[in-house]
Amino acid sequence: AARLLPKDGVRLTLFSMNLDRVVIGGEASTLPAAQKFQQDVATSPELAGYDWTKENPRPLPSGSAKFQIEGARRGSSATEEDQDEGPDA
Repeated sequence: AARLLPKDGVRLTLFSMNLDRVVIGGEASTLPAAQKFQQDVATSPELAGYDWTKENPRPLPSGSAKFQIEGARRGSSATEEDQDEGPDA
């Protein structure tokens, strides 16, 4: 994720990771910069092992924007918990 940061305009304020889930949050100088970083994370070949969900970035009074993106590791219990339940479970 750090490799995807542009030279300026985006900074990370949150990085949380466990075996099945990663959460990345931060602040960008503009709303489009926040959206681009989220898109870069979601489409990165290096992070393709995760299914990503993005919150809409929130504009701040200063013109900057807060963002958050969360990834669930593919094949983990976090992504399969509702798929494998059935009468034989």
